[in-house]
Amino acid sequence: ARFRSLGSRLRDRGAGGNPAVSKDPFAGRRILVVEDEMVIAMMLEDLLVDLGCIVVATAARPGEALDAIATLEIDCAILDLNLAGQRSDAV
Repeated sequence: ARFRSLGSRLRDRGAGGNPAVSKDPFAGRRILVVEDEMVIAMMLEDLLVDLGCIVVATAARPGEALDAIATLEIDCAILDLNLAGQRSDAV
């Protein structure tokens, strides 16, 4: 619940009272989550969905992330730099 309210606050803050700024700056962004801890990945997914993002895939290993990048349309990725002892720098 804490992450949902944080997501709502971030989304609402995006407008900032300025009509030139989109009310949902994250809406429709296609995100890849690269995280090997399942609970953290699930919380990130919930937060991103609350911000209006589309989580296109979740990867727990660098190879899985690279496969997703090669086959899916992605706007951005959120990376855990240490995936069970493997660095995700290549992603």
